[in-house]
Amino acid sequence: MHKRLRLPIFYGASVGHLVLVLVAIVVIVAAPLILDDGFIQQIMQTIAYYTIAAIGLNVLVGYQGQVSLGHGALFAFGAYASALLTTRAGVPVWIAIFVAAAIAGLAGFLIALPTLRARGHYLAMVTIALAIVTFVVAQTWIAVTNGPTGIGNIPRPEWFGTTMGSLRRFRPFGPDGPTLTGQMLYFWFCAGLALIVQLLANNLLTARWGRTINAVRQSEIASETIGVSVYRMKLKTFTFSAVLAGLAGALFTHQQGYIVSDTFTFDKSVELLVFVILGGARSLFGPLIGTANRAGADRHGVCRGAVAPSGTEFSSRGTDSRCHCRVPRLHARDAADHRSLPARVRRAADRVPGDHARRHGWLPARSARRTAATAPD
Repeated sequence: MHKRLRLPIFYGASVGHLVLVLVAIVVIVAAPLILDDGFIQQIMQTIAYYTIAAIGLNVLVGYQGQVSLGHGALFAFGAYASALLTTRAGVPVWIAIFVAAAIAGLAGFLIALPTLRARGHYLAMVTIALAIVTFVVAQTWIAVTNGPTGIGNIPRPEWFGTTMGSLRRFRPFGPDGPTLTGQMLYFWFCAGLALIVQLLANNLLTARWGRTINAVRQSEIASETIGVSVYRMKLKTFTFSAVLAGLAGALFTHQQGYIVSDTFTFDKSVELLVFVILGGARSLFGPLIGTANRAGADRHGVCRGAVAPSGTEFSSRGTDSRCHCRVPRLHARDAADHRSLPARVRRAADRVPGDHARRHGWLPARSARRTAATAPD
């Protein structure tokens, strides 16, 4: 018989669960000290705040059973709200981050009021429209978002007299203490929030609220017959998920120091959903596993949606998690004939004149001649 704790946030948890939390705290504290590299620490920050968004989406998609392809819009609400509060209203960063999360939650609540009456594929279509409309507004509302120019000079939080996210080394605990950087501090802040959010989600999901949303997922009709307001439950879950998406967006903003509308396309919504699916919906560590897998791969230049053949080269631009690819470079030794090329490479190469393709190694010489003969002038 496992001994159960009676602490409020750990109510019903076993001693083993508490040990797991202590291990997570030790890992969070030790990770940036061991991996003392600014680039790796920035990747860990990215994993931490995307995990927060993925936890909220996991509650909505995995446990509640609602399909949302518009959480990139809620992520954008939090990002722009925090950026505008700090750059134009002069609100301190520590306050702006949590106010932005509340604004995203309020926006999610207002959006959910009419949209959650739709179900299934219709709900998915409505959330897709939300993501697209949000991008268009961010692109065209120049007076507020600066459109494609973006918002720059976004301040970062400060701690121990240093700016979080900077690479300057300092010793806050004296000459004999550990050497820290702003990157380490910001990771601890993001990872600490992710741990608190995970504990909160676990506490909610193991309580009456979690059992109720599971019942709604399994059968809305049966839930209604026992007195559960399905619509109200969906509204609460969507709002909770929106708050976490907005919090992640605010953390993203202050990590980057600059945001632009092109970041918040429909791809961002798909990316957040992939985090949940890749790690396993309705699982404890699913959001963390999916986020670490995806964000880490994108940061190292692996293009989403494609498997690289031998000899393929990719180029990655920008500081966010998006990846931009150019036409793969495939040398003649990798394929004897145009027909043996992968279909994706063949379609791209067919659009390139033969001499140009052969010069850049995208086609074997024989296939390049055939392509040049059929290419338009």
